Amino acid sequence: LVRPQQSNVVTLSDLKKCSMCTKFFNTFVNWVKYYEQESSEGERATVTDGEEELSDWDRYCLEEYEALMADDQENEEPEDMYVIHSPFTM
Repeated sequence: LVRPQQSNVVTLSDLKKCSMCTKFFNTFVNWVKYYEQESSEGERATVTDGEEELSDWDRYCLEEYEALMADDQENEEPEDMYVIHSPFTM
């Protein structure tokens, strides 16, 4: 995160040069905020199709759902192919 000029001291100028200084402070000062940042990184929304916003997880779920639906349609048999036997008739 921070690469100080001196290995045993972190100075204000070292922090100002660091692009992730907010994460550095949240790690040591406000662990709840740090935890929220770390846990929400996978939920960042991305824009697809110009209007619809999907996170990585939503996009994965949509792809899996579409694959399952396509597989289900390929394996679907017509209903008249099924033979139902009644337990009361012989």
